[in-house]
Amino acid sequence: MSVTRSIWVQVHSGFVCCTVLVSQRSVTYIHTDIRHAYIHTDIQHAYIHTYIHTYIHTYIHTYIHTYIHTYIHMYIHMYVLRTYIHTYMIHTYIHTCLKK
Repeated sequence: MSVTRSIWVQVHSGFVCCTVLVSQRSVTYIHTDIRHAYIHTDIQHAYIHTYIHTYIHTYIHTYIHTYIHTYIHMYIHMYVLRTYIHTYMIHTYIHTCLKK
């Protein structure tokens, strides 16, 4: 016989409440992952159907964090590189003009 229970599963940003279908067998351990979360029982995997963990949390982690890391971090790199190139070009131009 299986029963439905609500448990709290820890994710990267905190805890989310998940409704799981578990059997009367004892739960060995709880495993969470960025792609899916499930509990491991003695005889089978009882999957945790958590829309929050698998979709929203993944969306936040993958899209927003990637956007912040890729866009802002690359913007800083490109800004520093562009500033360095402009400074180098101006410095080289001044030296070239002074040598004439």
